[in-house]
Amino acid sequence: MDFSAWVAPTPATTPLPDGWDDAAVAVVGQMADALHMDPLEMLALFESESGLQPHLKPAGLAGLTPIVETEMGWPHGTLAQLIAGPTVTQLQAIFALWSHLQEKYAGGSFAAVAKRWGVTVGPVLYAFHGFLRGALSATGPGSHLADASTDVGQAYSGNPGLDIGHKGYIAVSDLVQRIAQKKTQLQAYPPTLAIWQRLRSLADLPSGTVPSLTDFFGSIRAAWRSLTGTDVRTSAAPVSGGAASAGEGAMLGLGGSPGGSIAPLLFLGGLAWLVWGVCHGKGRHTICW
Repeated sequence: MDFSAWVAPTPATTPLPDGWDDAAVAVVGQMADALHMDPLEMLALFESESGLQPHLKPAGLAGLTPIVETEMGWPHGTLAQLIAGPTVTQLQAIFALWSHLQEKYAGGSFAAVAKRWGVTVGPVLYAFHGFLRGALSATGPGSHLADASTDVGQAYSGNPGLDIGHKGYIAVSDLVQRIAQKKTQLQAYPPTLAIWQRLRSLADLPSGTVPSLTDFFGSIRAAWRSLTGTDVRTSAAPVSGGAASAGEGAMLGLGGSPGGSIAPLLFLGGLAWLVWGVCHGKGRHTICW
């Protein structure tokens, strides 16, 4: 069956904003479950990056940039097609990337890192999503992810709004506060609140009513392979041998395997910053690797 445009048996009481449907909302909830993350924190991260607008150019829902294509082994131009296409397909890109980062750079579990840092999973995922170099050396809320004094790869100057209090550095604690702020904002603005309310209503449906993440992403498998040359990822669990797909294909990182060197990624991440400069979306900062 084609689940990519699935509609819940119980109609929504409030219309969803442009780009969102029941399938996309359900996928977000299941992505959060797979990553052991509060779904409201995931929506808050998206709110921080795009205002929950899937088709916001040039970076889409999660502020993705061309370095992601290089890291994941996707053809040049993939992101532009994802941002213009169905939200469920874009969510596959985000889920594949986050699962890959968790496996290759976070030791297999954002949740385990969160426990060590003494924070929730959302800030940890945000750190690895946007400040990989800093995240790799972070140990807790006070750890610096980017500093104005060094500004490697423009990680600080590209995200000054995340320096809460204008301290001259961005710390893990700043991401904690940012997510808390965005959780409040998305519940105060009717269009984004509609997404959160729908996610909760779908979670209240009887067991077995909502298709699985495998069902949703399986529906776009052919389109995804045509777009990226890789298979969809349906699990956030570590995949042996460097293959990050469900049953076939592999997501090729710059290191060639989960144990590969991070140096090329960090170099290209800085280069991407220099090429792209500061990215902004509707007044909201957009993380660029």
